[in-house]
Amino acid sequence: MRKFITLLLWVIGWGCVTTGMAQTVRARVSGLEADSAYMSLLREEAMLKIREDSLESVIRARRQQLSGDTTDLFNRSQQILRLEEQLFDLRSRQGNLASGINSIEQEFILNHLSGSGLPGVSSGSPSSNYPNLIDNDFFRQNLDDHEYRQLTRAQQAKFGYAPLIDAYRIGYQALQELAAAYEESGTPGEADSLYEQYRQQVWQLKELENRIITPFQDGYGHEVYLYSLLLDKLNRMNDLAALNQQARNRPSYSPSEVMSVGLAEMPGQYALALEYEKTLAQALNLSAALDSLQRVERTLRDFDLAFPNIELTEKEFVNYQEISFPGTAVYTNDHPIPELVIPESGTYYSVTVGSFSQRQPVSVFRGAVPIGYQRTGGQWRYFAGLFRSYGDALEAVQQLKEAGFRRPEAVRWYDGNYENLAAKAAQNMGLWRIVIQETGTELAPEARFALNRYAASKEITRIGDLFYVGTFTDRLHVEEVWQALEKICGLEIRVEEME
Repeated sequence: MRKFITLLLWVIGWGCVTTGMAQTVRARVSGLEADSAYMSLLREEAMLKIREDSLESVIRARRQQLSGDTTDLFNRSQQILRLEEQLFDLRSRQGNLASGINSIEQEFILNHLSGSGLPGVSSGSPSSNYPNLIDNDFFRQNLDDHEYRQLTRAQQAKFGYAPLIDAYRIGYQALQELAAAYEESGTPGEADSLYEQYRQQVWQLKELENRIITPFQDGYGHEVYLYSLLLDKLNRMNDLAALNQQARNRPSYSPSEVMSVGLAEMPGQYALALEYEKTLAQALNLSAALDSLQRVERTLRDFDLAFPNIELTEKEFVNYQEISFPGTAVYTNDHPIPELVIPESGTYYSVTVGSFSQRQPVSVFRGAVPIGYQRTGGQWRYFAGLFRSYGDALEAVQQLKEAGFRRPEAVRWYDGNYENLAAKAAQNMGLWRIVIQETGTELAPEARFALNRYAASKEITRIGDLFYVGTFTDRLHVEEVWQALEKICGLEIRVEEME
């Protein structure tokens, strides 16, 4: 722990020392030196790069220590995961900065394209000496202003993806480590904590994926359409046919194989757009642009975003069982009703079907299975089923009532402490529903997972961008569902009481 704190202090100290170093930055586009907002973003970008390098050094050092000494593996792995979360957040900030910087540069370049006198902006025929493919009169004359701006923005936007992709790589590596730690976990408490972190990490990766894929697909679509339009004007039909064939031959991916189909397909789409650009450069005899594009092509050879899918199967330290009525005797004199053993840690639900002063014959329980008993204060307390959520227990209560049981009641064990929830539920009766605000077309996968677990029987209705879950008649149940949803990043939820 002492070394860990020392390394963190080193990161903070190094960040302070290098603050001055980040002040000296140069405008990437000539003419923007006087733009204070632009230069401020560049200085912040330089500072984040310095912090990124420092944090990466700390993580490497921690990994080396862990590989040489595996004592206290869980806690030390958690320390590394926290550091990687910081790096993940930093990379996301870098992506936001890159988008802001690119936006300023795009607007400046687009506002100074014709006769500006800016370096690299031509006002004549296509130049074979300038490496920017689209910065010449052929593109301006054969595309309208809106199309040309779309193409320029699509090309500029590519500079902003690198930090976001790096952040995704870091997040994916953290997910791998969480999955490995989960497989090694040996107690319910440790496993539950790791599984919750895993779910949150998957959600963060999904959010990051959307920030990359949505604008990339939009820009890629514009590029391919406009490049095809220009090749058609040049009457390069054979080239267009060959490019269309390349598009059909690109590899396809399944959601079961990769974490993100969109990311996995991105390198192939990037390469195809590059082929269109090379074809245009050759057709227009733009030798400098072609050389530049070929250099980019060489960097793409190892560009792979097909991250193998990681799916965890939740560990069952307890044999959860729903209630059934098989019709044949399960419990007999030779196979009596067993004692119900509940782990000392964790939360578990069941339904009590009676408390008696002496052991009961199996016929009392109407053929229901599973049944278990506990001895408490001289009483024989019998239970039916074992559930992971209060909602499941409430459904079992109704099931037993319909089967003729007089007074089944939901109960809970929390870290070994027993509680009958019936009295508490009676004091909290009413009508409630949960409202989830979602900007997408569907509920987030993490939200559906939580609702399937804690409110599987509840109807979900959508009106506009709001999803309504319920009605709930038990406040304890609605609070359980709300708490599960509250843990999901980026989800806006509220509980409404209905009249």
